[in-house]
Amino acid sequence: MVKLKASDEIVKVKKSRKDTAGVEKKSKRKRDVEVDTEALMDEMQTTQKEGRKNKKQHDEVADVPVKKAKRAAKDSTSEDTEPQPPAAGGLGPITAATPTSELGLDRFPLSEQVKSMLRSQNIESLFPIQAMTLEPGLAGLDVVGRARTGCGKTLAFVLPIIERMLTEQKKGATTGRVAGRLPVCIVLAPTRELAKQVQEVFANVGKAANLYTLCVYGGTPYDGQETALSKGIDVVVGTPGRIKDLLERGTLKLTNIRFRVLDEVDQMLAMGFIEDVETILKAGEQQRDSIQTLLFSATLPKWVKGLTQRFLRPGHCYMDLVGDDRMQAAVTVRHLMLPCSYPQRAGLLKDLITSYGAGGRTIIFTDSKKEAAELSVVLGDSLGAQALHGDLAQSMREQTLDGFRKGRFPVLIATDVAARGLDVNGIELVLMVDPPADWETYIHRSGRTGRAGSSGTCITLVSKKMEYMVRVNDCVGGDGGEGVTGYESKTRSRKGTSPSSRARRA
Repeated sequence: MVKLKASDEIVKVKKSRKDTAGVEKKSKRKRDVEVDTEALMDEMQTTQKEGRKNKKQHDEVADVPVKKAKRAAKDSTSEDTEPQPPAAGGLGPITAATPTSELGLDRFPLSEQVKSMLRSQNIESLFPIQAMTLEPGLAGLDVVGRARTGCGKTLAFVLPIIERMLTEQKKGATTGRVAGRLPVCIVLAPTRELAKQVQEVFANVGKAANLYTLCVYGGTPYDGQETALSKGIDVVVGTPGRIKDLLERGTLKLTNIRFRVLDEVDQMLAMGFIEDVETILKAGEQQRDSIQTLLFSATLPKWVKGLTQRFLRPGHCYMDLVGDDRMQAAVTVRHLMLPCSYPQRAGLLKDLITSYGAGGRTIIFTDSKKEAAELSVVLGDSLGAQALHGDLAQSMREQTLDGFRKGRFPVLIATDVAARGLDVNGIELVLMVDPPADWETYIHRSGRTGRAGSSGTCITLVSKKMEYMVRVNDCVGGDGGEGVTGYESKTRSRKGTSPSSRARRA
């Protein structure tokens, strides 16, 4: 985590407005904003050693020995978990570091229909999590997938499910829409935004199999969703609360389910969906042996491990692109922090977007709905910013997200309603006006940029009155000194203090 000097940064931006000709001086001033990376890294490593004596550092995912990977898989899932199968396409072991150039579509057992649909969306290769999941998914095995945010998890479960549906169609399964036909696939997602994105991917790639999909979530009338179900649906994607409601109303039946997917399971836990998720899973227990379950989660808390033991079949596969027990940020994101007093924030946000936004989209995260609304008023005219939070009507939220995706405005100010699963192309910068309350929130906020192999920047503003910044220990990974494995910020006066001053433990 690189720490910016607030005073130098502000001077830099103001100076650049007055002297546009001093390009070389401006570049030097920007370099001066960042502290000496090697010194900062040494200091943070010393802090970590003092706070966690005798604790061994975990290896990077690509360097984890085979025996250690198998042991971690066994600990994280049931004792029946089998070793990870060989990679598809005759490739060697695939890790998070495997370049996509080695994962071209033609190397995998994908049908021509599916490859054609992917290529129509300019997809010529798979990401590691997709490649790792494909073969066991096609074999009908249950899968537990753990990976960093923004790594392509949606296609990781969409591809094997659609391929298996195509295979069944070739064997004589009914195609096209048939009134009253029950769904064969159900997908649970924690938020309506993520559910809509997953349904869109299923709909696009599912054209290869002539699939009909439906997205269901709360805050909308039941009538339209129940009418669609009565006409026949192949894939239902939705939030746990609405799916449970439809089950209880008798308009959604799971007696024909052959595939079920749980996406972002740890977030469902955080949002209080435990009872709803378990009720839905129990509804399909009578045909458990014939149901393939694919579960994806960034972390594996106790409840998630319990789900794998209770509802997944013995011998399920474990796919891990994180490699240890600690959550990590995407290595494609540059992580920065900047001390800033409350009155400076609005002006500083404008300057940071100008300096680091690279002309792309920016998301500003706030901790409260009130703060998001206030900042949207302050920044609305100058930056074209709009707010997204839970107090907005569902129609307004959808309109705002659609406008942001289509580039009608470049800056979205959001609460954590948008932190999970929001996948918008071209987000260059994430700004947090305050440190989040926990490191999981930091990871998922910062994960809105640097997605699918692209690069991005995340900057967190820290109040000068704060004595520490909430830890993101053991989660921010990177190279070149831009991303670090953990940090504790240093308190700073208006004049600044030495980077070597001792941090007060959080």
